[in-house]
Amino acid sequence: MRGSVAPVSFEEGMEASAPRAGTAEVGDLWQILWNRRRLIAGVVLASFLCGSAYVVVAPPQYAATSEILIDPRDRQIFNKDVNPDTLSPEVSVSLVESQLRVITSDTVLMRTVHAMRLDTDPDYGSRSDSFFGRLAEDVLAILRGDNQSQDPAVRALRVLQKHISVKRADKVFVIDATVTAKTAQKAATLADAVAEAYLADQAEARAASSKRASQALAAKLADMRNAVQEAESKVEQYKAKYDIVGSSKELVSDLALDDAGTKLANATAATLDQRARLNQIETFRRRGIDSGALPEALQSTTITQLRTSYADLQRREIDLRTRVGDRHPDLIALVAQLNETRRQINTELARLEQTARANYDRALANEKALRDSLDVSKRKTLSTGEASVDLRSLEREADARRTLYQSFLARADETNAQANIDTSNARILSKAIAPDRPAWPSSAFILAASIVAGLGLGTAFALIREYHAPSILSVAHLESVIEAPVAGIASPTRSRRRMSKRRIDHAAPQGRQDDKNALLVALNRLCGPLKSFKASSRCSSLFVTSAETDSEARQHIIERIVSGVAESGNIVLLIDSDFSNAGGDRRGLLDVLRGDCMFSGATVTRLTPGAARLGIGTLGRYGMQDIRVEAIDRLLESARRSFDLIVFDGGAFDNNLMMAPLATCVDSVLFIAVQGTTPQQAAFATTEALIAASGRPVSGGLLLKSANAA
Repeated sequence: MRGSVAPVSFEEGMEASAPRAGTAEVGDLWQILWNRRRLIAGVVLASFLCGSAYVVVAPPQYAATSEILIDPRDRQIFNKDVNPDTLSPEVSVSLVESQLRVITSDTVLMRTVHAMRLDTDPDYGSRSDSFFGRLAEDVLAILRGDNQSQDPAVRALRVLQKHISVKRADKVFVIDATVTAKTAQKAATLADAVAEAYLADQAEARAASSKRASQALAAKLADMRNAVQEAESKVEQYKAKYDIVGSSKELVSDLALDDAGTKLANATAATLDQRARLNQIETFRRRGIDSGALPEALQSTTITQLRTSYADLQRREIDLRTRVGDRHPDLIALVAQLNETRRQINTELARLEQTARANYDRALANEKALRDSLDVSKRKTLSTGEASVDLRSLEREADARRTLYQSFLARADETNAQANIDTSNARILSKAIAPDRPAWPSSAFILAASIVAGLGLGTAFALIREYHAPSILSVAHLESVIEAPVAGIASPTRSRRRMSKRRIDHAAPQGRQDDKNALLVALNRLCGPLKSFKASSRCSSLFVTSAETDSEARQHIIERIVSGVAESGNIVLLIDSDFSNAGGDRRGLLDVLRGDCMFSGATVTRLTPGAARLGIGTLGRYGMQDIRVEAIDRLLESARRSFDLIVFDGGAFDNNLMMAPLATCVDSVLFIAVQGTTPQQAAFATTEALIAASGRPVSGGLLLKSANAA
């Protein structure tokens, strides 16, 4: 029965196939690299050998490092505090980073060239004494484009610049000056020479800067001195013109006015004090001596004694008056004493009042005199006020010029003294030590780098090769090429021994049994459940093809499918339909299709219980173009009576086009591809040849994992 030409859709729901792109995906990168592992390994080996050769022939280079500590804060030589001022971190880092460029500058390195006489060193550009040596140098110079006519010191400088590196670690002010040379001792000597040249250059630069500043200040001092003298002369001439006399920057009239004001204030206070004292005495006299406590103005010894005696006489009077009566002689005598004491107190109060009044009058007269003097000082100050305005302007100008002149004079002296003093805060922290091993070539680094470079180049070459000759890498890739779903994925063959075409080994290990089950699942998807083969009204047929490069893998997969179907209780017939195998002496497929014999008369070889094989047959005088589809249908009908499944080994279809009618009549067409081995172009050509020759596409694909991918 003729099979359908439409692609078979699986009973189990499968996701849509990837679009027909014909290119690999990003996830297939590892598979590409593994498939091209021999190319990558070859490139890595070649790179490793090149690196090893370089390590052997490259001249050794020794590196020595001298450490220089640079404090961006200069020492304060002329201040009381010798410690440097604190700078911001940004400014400090910028200053130290600038010193990196200074160390590698032509000035510092040329100083090193002259100090170490590198212009005569052959390693630093000196001309060889021999004729052949000079000839070799000229040839190399022409190849490099160097100018051999330049100064030897300049050539040595350029060579030294290539062999020195300066760097600074993070968060520190220590600079590492590293110099490489052909000998360890020369490298250490040059590193120390560069550090010393840098310190000497800095000291010389600071001295020259101080000297230039001192000369500039000295040239300016003469002009500033004349300007100060001119300003002071204007001040004195103005004072003489307006009769202005002063001392310590104060006018005499201003001093007199200030003094008169102070004296007047004091006199006014004294007058008020005397007036208050007089008022206190007058008030006490009006109230009498019995008015209470004495005011401050009457706090005198005489008044105090008299009041004490008066109080004592009053107590005695009261006591006698109570005991003896008013007419007693003692009481009369006591009253007389009491009156005398009162008279004495009044007399003393009158004297104090007279004294206080005299003092008050004197203070009042003094205040008046001082007020008159203040008025005179005011008039004098007012008369010189307008002239003082211009005078103060002239004095300010003179003071400013004098202060500026003094500052310049002091700064000139300091700068002149600094010319011979190094204020930089830099020193060699540690001198270079001759290294005990060369810094270059580093065997481990070069070999590791050569391996890494080889891996990179090998990967690039592998991707380029894959781009020009791509292979099937994944399920999605295979689906996009054959435009059909992949029915399953099979594991690779562990042994290279091909299975016999006459016998199928059933003693497979457990891993092979699991893989056989996977093949049966794929067969179920293409031809239906195995259990329904016997109950079907027709014999299911499967045409298996592949690219020419996968012939061995295709035959192995077919044998595993036949073995699995037979073990499941079905009877399967394997028919060799690869026309390239034709020419045997046994009757087979070609004989039956040409009508030379019936199917029952063909040579069917029993492989195992449930499995048999029909060969390709003999070549006749007629080709496959004389075979009709009806003959194929009769073959399938005859085979259905004895077998449940017929598997055709269609070979590489693009080279087996004679079997196109078989592909037209079978139920399903299975394409076998090996992951990483099957060329994409070959798979595409096979599917296109199938469509062109038989008019039907591939029903499904089976991807065989590569042995290494598994």
